[in-house]
Amino acid sequence: MSIETTNLPVVGRKYRNSGGTAGICVCESVCTRFGTVRFVSPDGEQYLIATNVWHTCWTEYDVAETQRTLQKLVDREVCQNVNELIDALSGHQDPCVWSFDPDTLEFWTVTSWFAEKLEEYGETCVYVHGLHVWGRCCSGQAIMLDGVIEDIAAGMEILPGQRYAW
Repeated sequence: MSIETTNLPVVGRKYRNSGGTAGICVCESVCTRFGTVRFVSPDGEQYLIATNVWHTCWTEYDVAETQRTLQKLVDREVCQNVNELIDALSGHQDPCVWSFDPDTLEFWTVTSWFAEKLEEYGETCVYVHGLHVWGRCCSGQAIMLDGVIEDIAAGMEILPGQRYAW
């Protein structure tokens, strides 16, 4: 990542990254990608420009609509929590469950299409006795808030302002 300082006015869309940092993206539309981002300094006069930063853009009005879109995606593709099933299979030394990351906190059945998408984004999905099971490595928040869900939605271009917005 390269960074420079400038007094140029901020033009672009608000963005956030996985760390929750907010800034202004200079891309032309809603995006999830590596790109250039401007940060307003605490004194409000300097702007940092960082290039090659992974970020997702949105506008003020997009936040609620983005959350609705992400929830629709989860409702359509994530089926049921199967923690008890996986625990039972683990207790019986079933080899189907050996592929899960030891840091997995929750197990969810997903559609076959969504299992492929999750795997494309580095998530672990295992075919367990006829079910596609996603090993979710975070817990305590709604699934729609997982970064991977937003990444998949952005890749599908279904977020507000994108080509196929839902």
